[in-house]
Order: sequence, then C-alpha cells, then structure tokens
Amino acid sequence: MSLVVRAISSPELLGDAVRQVVRRIDPSLAVADVQLMDQITDASVATPRFAFVLVGLFAGLAILLAAIDTYGVIAYSVSQRTPEFGLRMALGAQRTDVLRLVLRQAAKLVLTGTVLGVILALIMGQNNVRALGLSASQVRAGAIAALSSDNEEIGRQTVDLALRALRGQDPSTIPVTRPS
Repeated sequence: MSLVVRAISSPELLGDAVRQVVRRIDPSLAVADVQLMDQITDASVATPRFAFVLVGLFAGLAILLAAIDTYGVIAYSVSQRTPEFGLRMALGAQRTDVLRLVLRQAAKLVLTGTVLGVILALIMGQNNVRALGLSASQVRAGAIAALSSDNEEIGRQTVDLALRALRGQDPSTIPVTRPS
C-alpha cells in the first residue's frame, strides 16, 4: 500500500508524524521506505536520462569520426589530383581557382552525406517510434523532459507531463502549476 502526503512545510520532517498517525489508526501497519516525491521522480527518470546522455555522446563521437573520415577522403583526393592542379596552375589558373575547386568537391561530399544521413535518420526514427508503440506527442514530451534540466521546478513538471503522456494521458489536458 502506498500513501502520498502533500505538505506545505518541509516534507522531510513529516515522516515521523505520518508513522504516528498510521500507528494510531492501525497498530499492525508498518510505515517503511518513506521517500520524497522528488526522489521517486528522479529515480524513475534516471535511466532514460542516462540513455539520452549516452546516445548524445555516441552521436558526438559519430560526428567526430565522420569529420575525420571526410578529411581523409578529401586529403586523398587532393593528393591524387596534385598533378592536375600543377597543370592547371601552369596553364594560368590562380591559387584561389584551385582552392575553390577543392572546396566545391568537399562541399558536395559533405552536403550529400548530410542530406542522406538526415533522410535515413528520419526514416529509422519513425520506424523505432512505431516499433515502441509511441505517438509523436509522447516522443516530443520525452525529448522535452530530457532537455529541460535548467530550472528544477520546470524540469520536474515537464518530467511529470512526459510520464503521464507515456501512460497514455493527453498532456495538453493536465494543468501545470506555477512554483510559489
């Protein structure tokens, strides 16, 4: 059995008072594992938050590796075309013309990879959302909850809205209270 108590004063001090009231009502009941709602909420979102951070770190690592790889491909291409660049410059091309040629090739490579990557990420993201049985509003609520850790009270309310959305409640019908 669970008991939730809303307090205006410091909730840490209410544990003993709640135990005494429960003992007066029914001496056979034991009150154990008294926790603050903040502790319960933090524990419930700790694993998803860690997963989001881990995914973010791996995404950053993937971007770094892609940048290093792109540099390698462009450097190899330039080294293979060095005689061509020498011939172009011998025939009157300026240094900026050769540089523009290399940068245009690099830009095409980067833009093609970015466009294909974004398209594939959107397709795979939709497939993952469907496989998990989540709606788009639930995914948005989870993303907002993961990103809103600047203000503690707003973060707590956002996590509450996300958890309710994941349980199937419409988050737009839930009133949000302002901190006093």
